[in-house]
Amino acid sequence: MYKKTPYLLFGKEYLLLIISVIIFSIINILMAPNIHMSYRIVTFTLSLLFLKAIRSTTLRIILALPFLFLCSSDISLSLYSWFTFKTPFNDGFAVSTLESNPVEMLAMLGVYIRFVIICLALLILFILAIRPAKGKMISKKITGILLIVICAIALVSSMKFVKKRPVNEGASAELKVAARFTTYMPFFNLSYFLTAMQESQILKNISGAAPHYSLSVKDTGIDTYVLIIGESERAKNMSIYGYQKPTTPQLEAQKSYLKLFNHAISGVPFTSVAVPMALSADNINNHDLKNYSDNIISLANQAGFHTTWLSAQTAFGNYGSSVAGIAMNAEDKLYIKGYDKELLPHLKTALQKPAHDKKLIVLHLYGSHEPACKRYPANETVFDKSNDIDACYDNSVRYTDSLLGEIFSLLKQHKASVLYFSDHALERAPRQSAPYFHGGITPSQEAYHVPMFIWYSPALTPRDKDETGQVNAVFSTRYNDILVATWLGITDAQRGAFTNINAVIEKFAGDSTVLDNRYQKLDYHQLRKTAEEPLSN
Repeated sequence: MYKKTPYLLFGKEYLLLIISVIIFSIINILMAPNIHMSYRIVTFTLSLLFLKAIRSTTLRIILALPFLFLCSSDISLSLYSWFTFKTPFNDGFAVSTLESNPVEMLAMLGVYIRFVIICLALLILFILAIRPAKGKMISKKITGILLIVICAIALVSSMKFVKKRPVNEGASAELKVAARFTTYMPFFNLSYFLTAMQESQILKNISGAAPHYSLSVKDTGIDTYVLIIGESERAKNMSIYGYQKPTTPQLEAQKSYLKLFNHAISGVPFTSVAVPMALSADNINNHDLKNYSDNIISLANQAGFHTTWLSAQTAFGNYGSSVAGIAMNAEDKLYIKGYDKELLPHLKTALQKPAHDKKLIVLHLYGSHEPACKRYPANETVFDKSNDIDACYDNSVRYTDSLLGEIFSLLKQHKASVLYFSDHALERAPRQSAPYFHGGITPSQEAYHVPMFIWYSPALTPRDKDETGQVNAVFSTRYNDILVATWLGITDAQRGAFTNINAVIEKFAGDSTVLDNRYQKLDYHQLRKTAEEPLSN
């Protein structure tokens, strides 16, 4: 039985609670100082005091575990984002996380295991901090009432906030309120995941809403088009662009059949927006999920092409991701688990479709996504990683090059063409434990500079293909939906009429506007060249 002794709020039995509040406050002040910071600190403190006042161990644990796990996870996410990307966690990271499949998330946890350990350590600390004190404690009635009042104010404020802003078609008002409400709570990063869920909810409504096109199709002399979307591949790590290691021998052997873009840039530094923006009518000046329904798969379908989507990246949920929202419009769809070369048998099958059909086959690779060591089998290792921090990444680039070589061999007897681009690139900071990472809110040019080329089969006569050679001007993949449509020989009113791909390049080359992961516009030319360069004032 507990003795009735004076309050011990500043006694040793409250020491762990005080330490917990200090840690929580410091993290919020340093890494999330803006939105409702004071509110979150007060809510966290009152919650710990309320839980500590519950004498029943069973009831206390039942109430505490979900709450404390969310709080410890929230702090760990903030630390992960800050120390890995030098930026607070945000909805860009949340969208990318939700788009990851469980296997990919487990792999990433292995790369960033220290943050998992921090999460568990904080959870243990918080659980110990709410053990009842032996003396008289602050009344749970008082703390409970205060918590209810604070939560009620936060809820009313959130409802008013949402009411002032129109809800996009397909989005849930309740989800918007929940997203806003959690910004007042100690687990405020959850708001970014709820915001990301809104995108998925909208995409479910628009993925099947393909517009009716007023289009015309010309004969390009090409029957089979293979569009390959790379993942996290850096032009700077490819020997065809001057990298010192021989990472792209297959591609270099085909140089006379290539139109090589030397300065292609991604519009956005993360997959969930970069790929849809490249394949749809979405654009930097009017980024809207509703634009995703107007995409190259829907366009090719209406133009009479047989469309196939083959992916090494497992679909998120029930086609809930932005990329899958486009992919589901393809006539044939297949997602595999394994290395990228396991797509080859399915590519061969797709090539055997009736010869009278024009074919558009999309391959979405896993490419060089971190952890890069897991993107290729051991027998494809070329560079020794024992004393080389770049070896895994370079091996993944070499593996992609080997895959491209096999695709070229498959297509060399066909009237075929390949268009390849990477969704985005990665930053490189060799002194970090994970040297390759996505661009954040202070990206460098490295996060955007991607490889891109068009390959024409030797089976095509010169009059059947546009000019090969090199494109030296900046060309943004945000215009790839227009480039792809022209490559396919399709003209529609929305995208305009271009005689060939050179006309598209001439029209849009030089546009260097990009978005960061908060959707803020930046000028690529004004960015640091590398992540290691200091930020300008």
